[in-house]
Amino acid sequence: MYTFKTEMFKEIKEKYKINNIAREVRLTNGYLSLIFNGKVTCPYTTAFTIVKALDDNAEIETYFTENK
Repeated sequence: MYTFKTEMFKEIKEKYKINNIAREVRLTNGYLSLIFNGKVTCPYTTAFTIVKALDDNAEIETYFTENK
């Protein structure tokens, strides 16, 4: 499972609207907000999809921490 790096959320909020990202990755606004605020973890596939929606060239480690 992966936890979003909450310090990245401010940068994302400045560039994107959460509802647009949620629509693109097919998650609800509420669930995506929980992920961005570090309240819930998500599987690799969800984290990967979010990262690619934010930046096609970014690595998952830029935005998420793997929980071991």
